[in-house]
Amino acid sequence: YIDIGEKELIFVNPELIEYNIDEVLPDTIYKIRIRAVNTIGPGPFSSTVKCQTKSLPPDPPRLECIAV
Repeated sequence: YIDIGEKELIFVNPELIEYNIDEVLPDTIYKIRIRAVNTIGPGPFSSTVKCQTKSLPPDPPRLECIAV
């Protein structure tokens, strides 16, 4: 399972070694942790990893044509 803070847990295929998190917001801190589950049951969550997305780029400057 992948826990991304306030979103619900994401169940992924046990053979998966990489996962892309879509629909993230700009300039936002995400706390992510994972948990393995097998036939015995769920294990403990990993330690939390914090990562922050970058801000959106600034708007482009306004251009005016003053002569042709």
